[in-house]
Amino acid sequence: MLCAHLRLEADGAGSKCTYTLEAKASGLLGEIALRTVFFKSVGKSFSTMVERVGQFVAGEQDTLFDVPPPELSEDTRTRIDRAVAAIEASPHGHGLAKDLARYATTRQEVDVVKMRPLALARDWNVEPREVVEACLEATRAGLLDLRWDILCPRCRVAKSISSGLDEMPTGAHCDTCNIDYDREFSRNVELSF
Repeated sequence: MLCAHLRLEADGAGSKCTYTLEAKASGLLGEIALRTVFFKSVGKSFSTMVERVGQFVAGEQDTLFDVPPPELSEDTRTRIDRAVAAIEASPHGHGLAKDLARYATTRQEVDVVKMRPLALARDWNVEPREVVEACLEATRAGLLDLRWDILCPRCRVAKSISSGLDEMPTGAHCDTCNIDYDREFSRNVELSF
């Protein structure tokens, strides 16, 4: 049996985190593990996790968790290098091709499954137009795919996804909010990569 409880409380200018772990062994080997290594190992892991969260909140880390990037084959690495060169050879690379390729190949899947160029521009402290142009050029070079999303006006989640404007429906339905809504480019259509 294993039960874990996490409690966060305001503590002056910061927060106090209390983590309680209860474990009960089901046999002799489990009892030995609990008494010798289990709680020490869990305590160390939890301390590392809390330290990592603190660094992320303070802006000292880009990601909350360390997830190793996928191993890329030599052929894939060569194709990425060619795409980066093609993007930078165009008038729309703006020196961002290497950063874009690094982001797309090393960040967590949750970060790259839907890349928003305006958010990247804020994170990289560059002009939004330059990031949009670099992403569009990366699409042409085969590094990224673009998509058009129709966002629900209430929950702001994409409910209709199209790879081209000609495929985009005139409206969508959000099951979560239980509403039908129309496509409005200035309000709820988003380009992402």
